[in-house]
Amino acid sequence: MRLVLLVTSKPWNIMRVVEEVGDAIYPYDPDLRIEVDSGYPLIYVFSRLPSLRVFKLVIAEPPAYAERVVPVTYLFKGKLRGCEEAAEAIVEMVSAHVRGWQIGFSVEARPRGYYIIGCGAKRLTNIVAGMLRGMGFSVSRRERGFVRIEDTYHGVVLSAVAEGSDRVSFWRARRLGAWVG
Repeated sequence: MRLVLLVTSKPWNIMRVVEEVGDAIYPYDPDLRIEVDSGYPLIYVFSRLPSLRVFKLVIAEPPAYAERVVPVTYLFKGKLRGCEEAAEAIVEMVSAHVRGWQIGFSVEARPRGYYIIGCGAKRLTNIVAGMLRGMGFSVSRRERGFVRIEDTYHGVVLSAVAEGSDRVSFWRARRLGAWVG
């Protein structure tokens, strides 16, 4: 089994999220394993199924308590010290995994001190976005595809999801009464 999904939650909703994610995946993989991070409200999902398949199973019905559902596209286990070193490694990972996308994407980095050390989230996100723009990628917060970099206990998780693969924002908008057309 390998790490296939990362789910964030409010601290008081963690057990509800574990139950909701487990219920979505269990019929397809009864051997799945779910771990809860001891330092942050992060839930790690390990499965034999492909990452994108697990992601689509979880978001097929809108999760009520999960905040962010992040499929694992790539897992990097090296220590990265400082914003510049972290940004260079992240840009290399991103460019290898989103090459050929004809759409733009948003970028968000979440360093938590496990593997990315000595850099804040906003600064790292801005450096990575600037470097990717310099390479010819369309990077903007308004884009519907996304690249997430999550620093976790198990390594630096790179998640790249193309536009149209994520229904969570659509369902959340409908629950709030906003129409998304």
